[in-house]
Amino acid sequence: MSGLSSAELVGVRAALSAGASPGAALAEAGHGVLGGVARSVRLGRAVADEAQSVSTGDRGADLLVRALGVAERAGVGGSDAVGQSLRAVRDAAALERLLAVRTAQARGTALLLSAIPAVVWVLLIALDPTALAFYATPLGVGLGLLAVTLGLAGHRWSSRMVRQAQQAAARADPLCPARPPRDPRRAMIVGAPLLA
Repeated sequence: MSGLSSAELVGVRAALSAGASPGAALAEAGHGVLGGVARSVRLGRAVADEAQSVSTGDRGADLLVRALGVAERAGVGGSDAVGQSLRAVRDAAALERLLAVRTAQARGTALLLSAIPAVVWVLLIALDPTALAFYATPLGVGLGLLAVTLGLAGHRWSSRMVRQAQQAAARADPLCPARPPRDPRRAMIVGAPLLA
Protein backbone atom coordinates (compact mmCIF):
# COMPACT_ATOMS: atom_id res chain seq x y z
CA MET A 1 0.00 0.00 0.00
CA SER A 2 1.55 3.34 -1.02
CA GLY A 3 -0.54 5.45 1.36
CA LEU A 4 -0.28 6.15 5.06
CA SER A 5 1.64 3.42 6.84
CA SER A 6 1.24 2.09 10.36
CA ALA A 7 4.86 3.10 11.06
CA GLU A 8 4.05 6.76 10.35
CA LEU A 9 1.02 6.59 12.64
CA VAL A 10 3.03 4.94 15.41
CA GLY A 11 5.65 7.71 15.09
CA VAL A 12 3.00 10.43 15.40
CA ARG A 13 1.39 8.62 18.34
CA ALA A 14 4.76 8.24 20.09
CA ALA A 15 5.51 11.96 19.69
CA LEU A 16 2.05 12.86 21.04
CA SER A 17 2.50 10.48 23.99
CA ALA A 18 5.84 12.15 24.75
CA GLY A 19 4.01 15.47 25.14
CA ALA A 20 4.52 17.05 21.73
CA SER A 21 1.82 19.24 20.27
CA PRO A 22 -0.09 17.89 17.25
CA GLY A 23 1.89 20.17 14.94
CA ALA A 24 5.25 19.17 16.40
CA ALA A 25 4.34 15.47 16.27
CA LEU A 26 3.28 15.75 12.65
CA ALA A 27 6.40 17.74 11.71
CA GLU A 28 8.69 15.28 13.49
CA ALA A 29 7.17 12.01 12.29
CA GLY A 30 5.82 13.12 8.91
CA HIS A 31 7.53 11.27 6.07
CA GLY A 32 6.20 9.52 3.00
CA VAL A 33 2.66 10.57 2.24
CA LEU A 34 2.71 13.09 5.11
CA GLY A 35 5.94 14.71 3.89
CA GLY A 36 4.33 17.73 2.21
CA VAL A 37 2.10 18.48 5.19
CA ALA A 38 5.03 18.04 7.60
CA ARG A 39 7.13 20.48 5.53
CA SER A 40 4.38 23.11 5.69
CA VAL A 41 4.05 22.66 9.46
CA ARG A 42 7.84 22.92 9.91
CA LEU A 43 7.76 26.20 7.99
CA GLY A 44 5.26 27.60 10.50
CA ARG A 45 1.83 26.87 9.09
CA ALA A 46 -0.70 25.73 11.68
CA VAL A 47 -2.02 22.17 11.39
CA ALA A 48 -5.59 23.52 11.56
CA ASP A 49 -4.91 25.73 8.52
CA GLU A 50 -3.23 22.87 6.67
CA ALA A 51 -6.17 20.59 7.49
CA GLN A 52 -8.63 22.84 5.69
CA SER A 53 -7.03 22.23 2.30
CA VAL A 54 -5.23 18.91 2.79
CA SER A 55 -5.10 16.62 -0.20
CA THR A 56 -2.35 14.02 0.12
CA GLY A 57 -4.04 11.51 -2.15
CA ASP A 58 -4.61 9.11 0.75
CA ARG A 59 -7.88 9.22 2.70
CA GLY A 60 -6.25 7.94 5.90
CA ALA A 61 -3.57 10.64 5.80
CA ASP A 62 -6.15 13.34 5.10
CA LEU A 63 -8.25 12.06 8.01
CA LEU A 64 -5.21 12.15 10.31
CA VAL A 65 -4.29 15.72 9.35
CA ARG A 66 -7.89 16.90 9.81
CA ALA A 67 -8.15 15.17 13.19
CA LEU A 68 -4.84 16.64 14.33
CA GLY A 69 -6.02 20.07 13.14
CA VAL A 70 -9.14 19.75 15.29
CA ALA A 71 -7.03 18.56 18.22
CA GLU A 72 -4.65 21.50 17.81
CA ARG A 73 -7.50 23.99 17.62
CA ALA A 74 -9.17 22.41 20.68
CA GLY A 75 -5.89 22.33 22.60
CA VAL A 76 -5.85 18.59 23.27
CA GLY A 77 -3.17 15.98 22.58
CA GLY A 78 -4.61 14.16 19.58
CA SER A 79 -3.83 10.56 20.58
CA ASP A 80 -7.44 9.61 19.89
CA ALA A 81 -7.12 11.09 16.40
CA VAL A 82 -4.10 8.91 15.70
CA GLY A 83 -5.92 5.85 17.04
CA GLN A 84 -8.88 6.49 14.75
CA SER A 85 -6.58 7.03 11.78
CA LEU A 86 -4.68 3.85 12.60
CA ARG A 87 -7.95 1.90 12.65
CA ALA A 88 -8.98 3.51 9.36
CA VAL A 89 -5.66 2.54 7.72
CA ARG A 90 -5.95 -1.04 8.99
CA ASP A 91 -9.57 -1.27 7.83
CA ALA A 92 -8.64 0.08 4.38
CA ALA A 93 -5.81 -2.47 4.07
CA ALA A 94 -8.15 -5.28 5.13
CA LEU A 95 -10.75 -4.12 2.60
CA GLU A 96 -8.15 -4.02 -0.19
CA ARG A 97 -7.05 -7.57 0.66
CA LEU A 98 -10.67 -8.75 0.75
CA LEU A 99 -11.42 -7.14 -2.62
CA ALA A 100 -8.27 -8.69 -4.11
CA VAL A 101 -9.38 -12.12 -2.90
CA ARG A 102 -12.98 -11.68 -4.03
CA THR A 103 -12.01 -10.50 -7.51
CA ALA A 104 -9.17 -13.00 -8.05
CA GLN A 105 -11.44 -15.46 -9.86
CA ALA A 106 -12.80 -12.73 -12.13
CA ARG A 107 -9.29 -11.50 -12.95
CA GLY A 108 -8.16 -15.06 -13.71
CA THR A 109 -11.20 -15.72 -15.89
CA ALA A 110 -10.63 -12.49 -17.83
CA LEU A 111 -7.02 -13.42 -18.44
CA LEU A 112 -7.92 -16.95 -19.46
CA LEU A 113 -10.64 -15.84 -21.86
CA SER A 114 -8.24 -13.35 -23.41
CA ALA A 115 -5.46 -15.91 -23.82
CA ILE A 116 -7.49 -18.87 -25.15
CA PRO A 117 -7.97 -17.55 -28.72
CA ALA A 118 -4.24 -16.83 -29.12
CA VAL A 119 -3.25 -20.24 -27.73
CA VAL A 120 -5.73 -22.05 -29.98
CA TRP A 121 -4.45 -20.11 -33.03
CA VAL A 122 -0.83 -21.04 -32.22
CA LEU A 123 -1.82 -24.71 -31.81
CA LEU A 124 -3.67 -24.74 -35.13
CA ILE A 125 -0.71 -23.14 -36.90
CA ALA A 126 1.62 -25.66 -35.23
CA LEU A 127 -0.54 -28.53 -36.52
CA ASP A 128 -0.70 -27.18 -40.07
CA PRO A 129 2.03 -24.62 -40.89
CA THR A 130 0.68 -24.23 -44.41
CA ALA A 131 -2.26 -22.31 -42.91
CA LEU A 132 0.10 -19.38 -42.39
CA ALA A 133 -0.03 -18.76 -46.13
CA PHE A 134 -3.63 -17.65 -45.68
CA TYR A 135 -2.45 -14.75 -43.47
CA ALA A 136 -0.25 -13.48 -46.30
CA THR A 137 -3.36 -12.72 -48.43
CA PRO A 138 -5.22 -9.41 -48.06
CA LEU A 139 -8.26 -11.21 -46.63
CA GLY A 140 -6.05 -13.06 -44.13
CA VAL A 141 -4.33 -9.84 -43.03
CA GLY A 142 -7.71 -8.16 -42.54
CA LEU A 143 -9.13 -11.07 -40.58
CA GLY A 144 -5.95 -11.34 -38.51
CA LEU A 145 -6.09 -7.65 -37.61
CA LEU A 146 -9.79 -7.96 -36.81
CA ALA A 147 -9.14 -10.94 -34.53
CA VAL A 148 -6.34 -9.12 -32.69
CA THR A 149 -8.49 -5.99 -32.32
CA LEU A 150 -11.45 -7.97 -30.98
CA GLY A 151 -9.19 -9.90 -28.59
CA LEU A 152 -7.64 -6.71 -27.21
CA ALA A 153 -11.06 -5.06 -26.90
CA GLY A 154 -12.42 -8.09 -25.02
CA HIS A 155 -9.45 -8.10 -22.66
CA ARG A 156 -9.78 -4.38 -22.00
CA TRP A 157 -13.53 -4.66 -21.44
CA SER A 158 -13.24 -7.56 -18.98
CA SER A 159 -10.37 -5.84 -17.13
CA ARG A 160 -12.48 -2.70 -16.86
CA MET A 161 -15.36 -4.69 -15.38
CA VAL A 162 -13.06 -6.19 -12.73
CA ARG A 163 -11.58 -2.75 -11.94
CA GLN A 164 -15.06 -1.30 -11.50
CA ALA A 165 -15.96 -4.10 -9.10
CA GLN A 166 -12.87 -3.27 -7.04
CA GLN A 167 -13.72 0.44 -7.02
CA ALA A 168 -17.30 -0.15 -5.89
CA ALA A 169 -16.24 -0.12 -2.23
CA ALA A 170 -14.57 3.27 -2.62
CA ARG A 171 -17.66 4.70 -4.28
CA ALA A 172 -19.84 3.34 -1.46
CA ASP A 173 -17.66 5.03 1.19
CA PRO A 174 -19.49 8.15 2.43
CA LEU A 175 -16.15 9.91 3.07
CA CYS A 176 -14.94 9.37 -0.48
CA PRO A 177 -15.19 12.60 -2.50
CA ALA A 178 -17.90 12.38 -5.12
CA ARG A 179 -17.05 12.76 -8.77
CA PRO A 180 -18.42 15.93 -10.33
CA PRO A 181 -21.55 15.29 -12.37
CA ARG A 182 -21.16 15.07 -16.13
CA ASP A 183 -22.37 18.05 -18.08
CA PRO A 184 -23.52 17.05 -21.59
CA ARG A 185 -23.63 20.70 -22.72
CA ARG A 186 -19.96 21.11 -21.89
CA ALA A 187 -19.10 17.97 -23.86
CA MET A 188 -21.02 19.32 -26.85
CA ILE A 189 -19.23 22.68 -26.64
CA VAL A 190 -15.81 21.04 -26.42
CA GLY A 191 -16.62 18.45 -29.10
CA ALA A 192 -18.31 20.80 -31.61
CA PRO A 193 -15.07 22.27 -33.04
CA LEU A 194 -13.71 18.77 -33.53
CA LEU A 195 -16.68 17.77 -35.67
CA ALA A 196 -16.55 20.92 -37.80
